Amino acid sequence: MRITRAYCIDLDEVVTIDAARREFLSIEPTPERFRFLCSDEACRKAGVAVTGVAFTFNAEEGSRHVAAHFRAHNPEKHLPDCEWRKAAKGDASDKPLPGETDEEARQRIVRRKLTDFVLSFDPTDREEGNGKPGLHVGDKGGDGEAASGEHHRPTRPRTEDPPGGHASTRSLERLVETYREARTNLSDEEFRALALRVKKVGMLSLGEYFQPLTRCSEATADRIIYGGATLSDRYPKDGGRGFKLKFYDKIDNLPVYLYVSQADVDAYRHRGYLCRIIDKIPAHRFLRVFANGLIRRSPSGKSYSVELSHPRHLALVLAEPKDNGRPG
Repeated sequence: MRITRAYCIDLDEVVTIDAARREFLSIEPTPERFRFLCSDEACRKAGVAVTGVAFTFNAEEGSRHVAAHFRAHNPEKHLPDCEWRKAAKGDASDKPLPGETDEEARQRIVRRKLTDFVLSFDPTDREEGNGKPGLHVGDKGGDGEAASGEHHRPTRPRTEDPPGGHASTRSLERLVETYREARTNLSDEEFRALALRVKKVGMLSLGEYFQPLTRCSEATADRIIYGGATLSDRYPKDGGRGFKLKFYDKIDNLPVYLYVSQADVDAYRHRGYLCRIIDKIPAHRFLRVFANGLIRRSPSGKSYSVELSHPRHLALVLAEPKDNGRPG
């Protein structure tokens, strides 16, 4: 039974696992655990618990990829009408479901091998509440932003996914988890088969939406740019919360940077979560960067930068270097 969202007792809201991780790692001091119940209202009232797995630490690259996910540790306790029990029953079919095309069935069968999956992604900024682009209050799936308070508990969000787990998300981190797990656990043929609907872009393959920095230029748009990087500097100096990352790969033989100001970090609701990742980079030596941004050449012409409209368009994965000191 694949559960893509659960009710968190500690947060008093229904969350996806990546939202739970951001909340958990933003709280100081870090709590021991979060407690979860089934998101289905009847199951929740009956006290049916689920378990959050691999959400209490930052995403890392390693020899074995374990995506953060929810687990129904006692599936038999879920009520017969539980949305996840129904979804699991339909998902188990190897034939097209009523109203499903052969291609939709093929996609569903491949996605069964993943702990979570994203069918559609909304990368756009919105202007809500405070009138500032990119800062959201009470947004879907626990992805809301608040400009004040180190840890602000949001109003209960509208859930991201409709019943049955047909996942739609605005969270880049959740999409990155889908990409990383699919790249690791699926065959090349299965990976190429995965399709993704991106708002204002349309339908394309998951692999096509993610572009390595080496294949990017100033003309690159509507793609997730990724590559290995290391911490270049902090702003202000001596421990500021702003930071600059330097990519290992270059464009036109020029260095490429990604800069996030202290003001942008301070305006980000999950700044504690982001800062903890940045603080860990020296020990890990480098990290994998996934950015929904644009590439711009500097006024001096001596470097390029990946520019973001908001820190939520950045997903960072800590990694250990290979023997040559470069990311794999």
